[in-house]
Amino acid sequence: MIVVKSITKSMVYFDGEGRDYLQQTVDLVVNRLREGDIRHVAVFTAEGEGAELLRNALAGDTAIQIFAATFPPGQKIVKREPGGNKKDIETLVSMPEKINKLEADGVCVIAGGMPFQEIIVPGTNDFRIQTIIWTLGLISEGLHLGVQAVLMACDCGKLAAGEKVIAMSADTAVVVQSSTSRLMFHPRDGIRIHEFLCKPMYQKGNGAEPQQ
Repeated sequence: MIVVKSITKSMVYFDGEGRDYLQQTVDLVVNRLREGDIRHVAVFTAEGEGAELLRNALAGDTAIQIFAATFPPGQKIVKREPGGNKKDIETLVSMPEKINKLEADGVCVIAGGMPFQEIIVPGTNDFRIQTIIWTLGLISEGLHLGVQAVLMACDCGKLAAGEKVIAMSADTAVVVQSSTSRLMFHPRDGIRIHEFLCKPMYQKGNGAEPQQ
């Protein structure tokens, strides 16, 4: 008889989505890091808050490398508020003092082109890119941001491909095998999602809209 081994792990489902769950996501990531087999975290952050909370929670543990990936310079982010009004969000790339503080605390800040951001050609859409985002969105709206944080860290040479790393956004955290964007779907060297730490149980959309 074949003996099948299994591992039981806990996963947290949030009853909502977005930044309201950021602190809980950070706490769950820190708890997973305490198991000692992961030394890298890639967090996608619009304003740097996620990386700040993570670094503060890991105070004294300089062996954990935090990568803070954010939107490219010049890109505006608009948040739709509950009443329907739109509000511009100041992104991390426009906050040099915050970037300096993060880097002084050992956080590697990465700002640049996002792997899932299509090239603007008037009157056309890149449905391949949209399909990747929509597919990951079937699991969690924040998943594609965490995955992109890992890809961006590898693409710029700050994170080696093939590493076991936690990818997180405000409300989603997963353990993945790292990869570059070019090899994302490679059968051996591509991104591999190993564990889910947390995600929203239901996706309603958080109203954040990237603008050019």
